Amino acid sequence: MRQTCRPSMPLLPLLLAMATPAGSAWADDIDASAPVSRVTVFPRGAEVTRQATVALPPGEHRLVVSGLPAGIDPARLRVRLDDPDIRLGSMALEQIHEGALVSPQEQQLQAELDVLLERQREITDEIASAQTQLTLLDSLASSRSDQAFPAVADLAATLEVLATSGNAARSVIRDAERRLRTLEEEIGQKRFELSQVATQARTQQTLSISVASDSAVSTSLAVTYPSADASWQWLYEARLDTETGYLQLNRQASVTQSSGEDWSEVALTVSTGRSDQSTEAPDPGSLLVDIYDPDQANRGVRMSAAPVAADSVEQVVVTGSFLNSEAVVAASRYLVDYEIPGQVSIAADSQPQILPIDQRGMPVELAIRAVPEMDASAYLEAVFVLEDDVPIQAGTMQLYRDGAFIGSRRVDSFLPREEVRLAFGKDERIRIVAQPDAESSRDGGIIRRNRVEDHRMRYTITSYHPQPVALEVLARVPVPGNDAISVEVPRDATAFSETDVDGDSGVNLWRVTANPGEPLELKHYYSVSYPQDMRLRYR
Repeated sequence: MRQTCRPSMPLLPLLLAMATPAGSAWADDIDASAPVSRVTVFPRGAEVTRQATVALPPGEHRLVVSGLPAGIDPARLRVRLDDPDIRLGSMALEQIHEGALVSPQEQQLQAELDVLLERQREITDEIASAQTQLTLLDSLASSRSDQAFPAVADLAATLEVLATSGNAARSVIRDAERRLRTLEEEIGQKRFELSQVATQARTQQTLSISVASDSAVSTSLAVTYPSADASWQWLYEARLDTETGYLQLNRQASVTQSSGEDWSEVALTVSTGRSDQSTEAPDPGSLLVDIYDPDQANRGVRMSAAPVAADSVEQVVVTGSFLNSEAVVAASRYLVDYEIPGQVSIAADSQPQILPIDQRGMPVELAIRAVPEMDASAYLEAVFVLEDDVPIQAGTMQLYRDGAFIGSRRVDSFLPREEVRLAFGKDERIRIVAQPDAESSRDGGIIRRNRVEDHRMRYTITSYHPQPVALEVLARVPVPGNDAISVEVPRDATAFSETDVDGDSGVNLWRVTANPGEPLELKHYYSVSYPQDMRLRYR
């Protein structure tokens, strides 16, 4: 057999012979069903490949691939035969409605639930029968003297029969109710298990492929199709050793699928490719600007019942680049694939399967950052530069400090060669006290028809670490939003080490060193001057 690979053949451009007569003149049907061998999972959706080796006698035949999940998009279904001498004809997808659920695990759980429900009905019938018996005994005990009484030897025997029978019926009810409570717990658990795997899929598809060959051949057949009911996301684990200043970052992929078919012992790849995003930039159109007319705006409100022209409101969309961020990494300029080593099994039960991707270690700088204006606590951060060729994408990160779990949070993407700051919780050895500076504070006043508001806060920071530590303290100074407003920082304020941090106007930073047990004071002073007939609004 030649080893030349035949190009993949999409299904849609060929004939979708959905109504092919059952009596078509094929020599025979050949079962070409195959298990899932390879899966590529995307953030939304997956691409599934089944492979089989098929022996073809000479002549025309029809390959039948059964057990495909329902809902396959014919435009994205591909068939590949490795032998170029095989002639590929029409193909047809046929839906097969199953009387039972498709998933074997779902079938098993449903069968177990049915057995428990049948036992529940049996116990309920026992209770109903015993209650009927008690009702009959009560009616006999309360019957009038002029009514016919059951034939018994004497009154003592009658009372004994009533007491014995009543106790037996009540004992049956108590025992049945105990068994019923236990059974209801089992039913609840079984229903929960079923809800975790339930796809309710009762329909499969069969693919028929007409082929012809002049001689007997053995060829490899691959069928690839999309699956919408699968996804994956990043999970990160960051472990910081504060003694050595070393950070270990573990990356994992959380994969889930509920496609109706289990993936057993498959070659799995998780890819950052996204098929759910826009493929082209939007057309912004024209943006018009005009003088605001309050009277015209009011008229527009009064005439709100009138139809509005379609182009009277213009939506402006600002777009930017979208960067996609031990597995084998295959990276291109816009795409990264992670090939999971070995064979992987993932059931169609919607349960997350955690797969390791890689782990890396790096030295980091430890920084302690505080924002006394908003929080009296200081927070420990690990600072490093991402030395990698591919970005680390957004995901959920579990944080550990010196072996102790301190929480988890959602992190944004980290780009190559970008400085990264990871926060690792509060630093309990830093105490911050914020108080108004009473010695220098004043109420403000009116100067040349302007009103002045003073802000004078003193931050006292004490470190209880055994060695000097570097502190970064953030503070805001208002940014005027009107030419009539002026903001000044007086000379007696503590000078900032950096202004407009990270490009945020008015956000400033002090970098200081705190020695053990020595209070450190920072004076956060500024004044705002504005016309006395106006009011300020901070936002």
